[in-house]
Amino acid sequence: MKIFLTTALILILAISAAVYGFKYWQQLAAGGQAPVSLQQSLTGILQPVPSVGEYSDIIVNGNSTVGVTSSTINLRPFENKKVKIMGQYSGTTMYADSVVLVP
Repeated sequence: MKIFLTTALILILAISAAVYGFKYWQQLAAGGQAPVSLQQSLTGILQPVPSVGEYSDIIVNGNSTVGVTSSTINLRPFENKKVKIMGQYSGTTMYADSVVLVP
């Protein structure tokens, strides 16, 4: 009987330590990470693309160009103007969520 009680006590202590350790590790891992931001921005001149493809426009900033498209925003009023686009990348295309004119 003495062995049974000792074994049960050790088992309870081991399970309690494992649960506490797991919760501590989870809290430590969650607290040390910065929130993930999927939104990214691009600034440059928005130019139309004559061909129909994956994107409807490109944004030009210096020597770099990035394809831009949107299913929620009409990009036509912003073409040939300097803009800042907020959105998300999928592959090499920026999917615009918002567009603002840059002075």
